[in-house]
Amino acid sequence: MVEFSVSKLSTILGCEVHGVDLGSEISKETAAFIYGELVKHGLLVFRGQDISPSQQVKIGRLFGQPVVPLNVYESFPDAPEITVLHADAKSSPDTDIWHVDSSFREEPPFATILSSVIVPPLGGDTIFACMRSALRSLPPGFRNDIQGLFAVHEVGDLKNHFSRSKEDHHQLIKGLRDHGAAIHPIVYAHPHSLEDVLYVNETYTSHVLGLNAGENRRVLNYLFDLIKTPELHYRHRWEEGMVVIWDNRLVQHYAVADYLPQTRTMHRLTLINDLHLHEVSD
Repeated sequence: MVEFSVSKLSTILGCEVHGVDLGSEISKETAAFIYGELVKHGLLVFRGQDISPSQQVKIGRLFGQPVVPLNVYESFPDAPEITVLHADAKSSPDTDIWHVDSSFREEPPFATILSSVIVPPLGGDTIFACMRSALRSLPPGFRNDIQGLFAVHEVGDLKNHFSRSKEDHHQLIKGLRDHGAAIHPIVYAHPHSLEDVLYVNETYTSHVLGLNAGENRRVLNYLFDLIKTPELHYRHRWEEGMVVIWDNRLVQHYAVADYLPQTRTMHRLTLINDLHLHEVSD
């Protein structure tokens, strides 16, 4: 029997998983182990993995329902759920901003699986921020003020940032008719741990319901600045053949765009409908 182990990556979040070959047949017991570590640590790293796009989708189905993304990025005919994130000298990156994947959806993805295909020799890290720790760091009075408030998450002006061509723009607008905006609580209990976490991000959170324009700027700018605090972060250095899974309910991330004109290519899969939510016990 293969022995699995984990080692912490930082004091704030994340661990590396040893002994799991994601390209092999994953048992229910192994999937349960992976999920348990994910909700405990917020982020998991698997080195030395060789998986195809279709295998990545298969892995995702062990934990939830893979999402077919908006038709803006390149994908694969046999794996339309995979988003190809590619940047080089001719194609600039567009995820170098703090965000939670697709928080503008009514049911945002609870997890993301990112597989590294081409990693630049220098740069191209991803920074992750722990939203449980962010909330805990707030002054008690400010935390009480935002408890119970709701915010609107929408694509807004970013639709122009993501539209690389006129055709892409039309495809994006078509997709946004169904899931272009959503309302989420600013503070909510993680559905597994029941610990309160902060849920706003500067990419998609446009305004707080019930606050005037000045109050909105004050509250959101304060929270957006807080999320950039280094003490809340784990900075991940990529290697080719690496898979990272993170819990979007607990972390948000920023892809550092410091590697051009070098090439960086990633395969991203997001998941809804958490299959293991009620199966894991502390």
